Amino acid sequence: MATTDDDLKTDSLTSESEDNPLVPTNKPVKQADRSYEGRAASADSETRLPPIVEDYLKRITAISVGVIFLSVVMMMVTGGRLASQVDALQAATLSLTKRVVNMNSALEQVSVLDSKLELLDLGHASLIDSNSEADQAYIEVTKGFSSELSKFEATIVELDNSALNVATQISGIAQSISGQEKIVSDVLSRLARLEKQISSLKGLERDIQVLVEIEQGNLKELFRQQLELEHRKVADKVPMEGASEEAQEQRLDGVVTYSTNRE
Repeated sequence: MATTDDDLKTDSLTSESEDNPLVPTNKPVKQADRSYEGRAASADSETRLPPIVEDYLKRITAISVGVIFLSVVMMMVTGGRLASQVDALQAATLSLTKRVVNMNSALEQVSVLDSKLELLDLGHASLIDSNSEADQAYIEVTKGFSSELSKFEATIVELDNSALNVATQISGIAQSISGQEKIVSDVLSRLARLEKQISSLKGLERDIQVLVEIEQGNLKELFRQQLELEHRKVADKVPMEGASEEAQEQRLDGVVTYSTNRE
C-alpha cells in the first residue's frame, strides 16, 4: 500500500511539473527518498507473516497448551486409579487368603459329607429293599382294586337297568296321569254344567214358590168368596142357579192368573 501511494504522489508531481514548466522541481532528491522508503517497506513486508498464518499459529499454541493440560490431568487421574487398583489388589490378596482358609474348612466339610454320603448310600439300599416290598404290595392292591372295580361296574350296569325300568314306569305313570287329567277336566266341565243347571233349577224353584204363594192366595180368596156366597144364600134365600152364576163370576174376578212361560 505504501508503494502505491508513493507512485500516485510521483505521478501527480510529474503532471504538475509538466503543466508548469517554469516552476523548479527537486526530482532527484524526492526520487531518492522514495526509493529508500520503498526498500524499507519491502523489508518490513518480507519480515512480517500474513494474518492467516498468525491465526493458525495462535490456534496451534492454544491447542498445544490444552493438550499439555489434559495430559497432566490424565496423568493425575491415572495415578489415582493406579493407587485405587493397588488398594484393590491388596484387598484381593486378603480375600484370597481368607478364601484359602475357607477352602481348607470346606475340604474338612467335604470329608464329613463323604461320610454322610456313605450313610446315605446305606439308607438308599434299605429304601430300595422297602420299595421292592411296596411294589409287591401295590401289585396285590391293584389286583384287588381291579376285581372290586369290575364288581362296581356290574352294580352300575344293574343300577342303569333299574333306572331305565324306573324311567319307563315313570313315563307310564305320566301317561296315566295325563289321561286322568283329561278325565278330571271332563268331570270339571260336567260339574260346571251341573252348576249352571242347578242355578237354573234354583230360579225355577223360586218361580214355583211364587206360583204356590199365588195359588195359596187364590185359594184363600176362593174360600172367602164361597163363605160369603153361603152367607148370602142363607140370608137372601136365592135360587141355586142365580147363586151359582154369581159365585162363578166372583171366582173369575178374584182369581189371579200366572204364566209359566219363561224367556
